[in-house]
This record gives sequence, structure tokens and C-alpha cells, in this order.
Amino acid sequence: MLGIWGGSGPSKTVANWQIWFDLSPTVTWLVIIGEFFSPILLIAGFLTRVGAFIISVIIIGAVLLVHRGQFYMNWYMEANRSEGFEFHILILTVTLCLMVAGGGKFSIDRKMALRSITKRS
Repeated sequence: MLGIWGGSGPSKTVANWQIWFDLSPTVTWLVIIGEFFSPILLIAGFLTRVGAFIISVIIIGAVLLVHRGQFYMNWYMEANRSEGFEFHILILTVTLCLMVAGGGKFSIDRKMALRSITKRS
């Protein structure tokens, strides 16, 4: 998103993804924004389920576009062979747990829910 720490930045990412994956700039920008803001939501515990859902959609897209057909890691660093997606399965499992269970005890979501319950009673 920011193009710092060795990143190519959003404009180059949009151009590359259009060439590599034939993705529209709108989809690429949605992925960039989702990858930037969803972890912030998860860390803050605010809109946890939404942030987890966005990350899971991005991960599924990565598996389908980049890692399809290659389950296990490329242990021997073979050329023209992508890495596997077993790590992505882990991320999907974590996001599924967050979507089901929510943010947890110290999340902003929980505090807002508790405040809303006390206002009703």
C-alpha cells in the first residue's frame, strides 16, 4: 500500500497484476485496501468478523490465482514451480475461527456489544 520497505507501491502493483493475472485496477485496489486495513481491524478488535472475512477472501483469491495446482511447499526451490498453499489453509482456519468466535475478551467489538446490552436493560 505504501511502497516502503522494498515494496513496489500501489501503482506498480496495479500495473503488474493487470499483466500477470488480468485483474482490473478496481479489484487490485480493493485487495490493496483490504490487505492494509483488515489487519488493523483485527489488532484493534474492531469489526473483527468483517476484517477476518476480507482476509479470507483475499487468501482464497491468492490460492486460486497463484498457488493452484501446487499443494506442498517447493522444498527444493525448483524453477517454474510456485510455493504451496498449506500456509494459506492455516490463515483460512484462523480467519474462520475469528468469524465464528469474534474478537475476544479485550476487543472493541465486545465492549460495544456489552454497552449495547446494558443500554437495553
